[in-house]
Amino acid sequence: MGGIKSGKIRTAGTYLWTGSHFVFQVGPNKTGDRLGVVRLGGHLEPGETPWQAVRREVLEEATMAVTPLPVPATYLTSGGELQVIAWEERPAPLLVYQREPGAFTPLYLTYSADSPTPAAETRGLLLLDREWLARLVREEMSLDRYLAAGGRAILREELPGAMLLAPSYYLGLLDRLLGFMPLV
Repeated sequence: MGGIKSGKIRTAGTYLWTGSHFVFQVGPNKTGDRLGVVRLGGHLEPGETPWQAVRREVLEEATMAVTPLPVPATYLTSGGELQVIAWEERPAPLLVYQREPGAFTPLYLTYSADSPTPAAETRGLLLLDREWLARLVREEMSLDRYLAAGGRAILREELPGAMLLAPSYYLGLLDRLLGFMPLV
């Protein structure tokens, strides 16, 4: 894994592409004052590889089977610059985020032809094309404004529409990467 020890990887996620949009979870953040927009994925179970965790988590969160997409490189960041790293295991992630010294989260680029459906642990899913991804990273908007402007969502339960959307740091990283990488 290019010098990254597997024991230092506790979470894994994905940028899930359906051919027309990326799928992200939406729901109240930890403080309950905004609606977090986060990548699919989660914690590794004992004995799981990061890739196995991603496949399991996407099924649990959006009821979709995923296939890895080839990536031009694997990038490492801790919040600043992106640097290319070697990653021996296949599939290789698009991005490895270093949350803190010695703690890493690989994010894979995946594809699914399945229809996204919020599972029991997911309040809703946002379907973001390239334009909407960039808008959410750059503009502050509520869920109501997003939907009124033509944004797509699949909600399992009603969410407070007046609440502001809070895109996670991972959305900004994807927006950055798509700036110099062709859209899949």
